[in-house]
Amino acid sequence: MSSKRMMFFSIVAMAFCLAAFTQSPAEPGYRDLVELNQELVRFEEPTLVDGIRDYSAATMETKRRELESFRKRLAAIDAESWSTSQKVDYLIVYAHINEIDFGLRVVRSWSRDPGLYLDQVKRVPYVDVPIPAGDQAKFRERLKTVPKVVEQAKVNLTEPAKELAALAIRHLERYDGVGQGVPWRAEPPEGTVGWYRDLIERLSEHHKDLLPDAEAALAAVEGYRDWLETKSPQMTEPAWIGLEHFNWFLRHVGLMPYTVDDLAMLGERELSRW
Repeated sequence: MSSKRMMFFSIVAMAFCLAAFTQSPAEPGYRDLVELNQELVRFEEPTLVDGIRDYSAATMETKRRELESFRKRLAAIDAESWSTSQKVDYLIVYAHINEIDFGLRVVRSWSRDPGLYLDQVKRVPYVDVPIPAGDQAKFRERLKTVPKVVEQAKVNLTEPAKELAALAIRHLERYDGVGQGVPWRAEPPEGTVGWYRDLIERLSEHHKDLLPDAEAALAAVEGYRDWLETKSPQMTEPAWIGLEHFNWFLRHVGLMPYTVDDLAMLGERELSRW
């Protein structure tokens, strides 16, 4: 499915959810469901410490424990007499809780995926230069967060998957040809490291006062690449999550009546038609 079609269906799904949750609750307990969902959305937002997202092991373990309170509150809501649309809302919240649980319990991106931290810093150099005077202080703060994010990554990545590390290194060093939000250039810089070098060149013409922070940010992303390359031979964790976890996701998050094997069979059957 193309990214445009995926975006379309996501917008449609969100519209249905918003319409459902803004209805006047006609059944006992429905307002409790709406409030629970609103709290769950806030709960899912990352905690900020010193201007960056806190993905420390202690914080993520606290979130995992706190999530159980949402599950208990949902289980205490009696939806038996609700309308079909309201029961669908109940299932949406049920799946949402399970999705968060899956991320905290199985995926564990903060300790397994170096790309999680790269995603937080790779868009910083996409800024247009010269930078308006009113935006310069904010941009300086963004530059200052880059070394902090990288240092947090080195502490938190206790079980990095080698394949995911290789992917992060590739994005740090090379342009992938896809773009992924990268500003258009006839000859784009090579990877995130290249974009930070490009940023320094542009700042040197218009904002020399920002150069020390930009150079520190470049050193941080280069150091992140070097750290990943050095640690890569010691990385033994796989990127895959296993069939058991995948089947759990399909059942409790995707709310699908199929297993992985069922989906593979359906896919092969559809392929054979062509």
